[in-house]
Amino acid sequence: MTLLPANIDQFCKFIVDERTGDYERYHWYCYYTSGTQVETFHRTWKITGTELALATDPDGLKRQRRERNLNEFRRQIEKELEHQQMRLIVDGDVLRLAPIE
Repeated sequence: MTLLPANIDQFCKFIVDERTGDYERYHWYCYYTSGTQVETFHRTWKITGTELALATDPDGLKRQRRERNLNEFRRQIEKELEHQQMRLIVDGDVLRLAPIE
């Protein structure tokens, strides 16, 4: 049984914070309902100004890190769900936490 729906990426939101000092901070969020509450999975990472300055393709570096962190985010969510013996299912236009059957 899969713990994540095949279209999980449609429920993930990507956010870029304002640049602070020598780095840019990025976030992946995934919102879901648990009972009547809205809960979230979250992942954050940074790219330093030095990394961007040294990159031959700074935009490519940002894309590569974004994709890599999305993949790691999926694995993080699966690991947490496995620990809880739960899964995420699509219920209309939202994700809902459900027990593994």
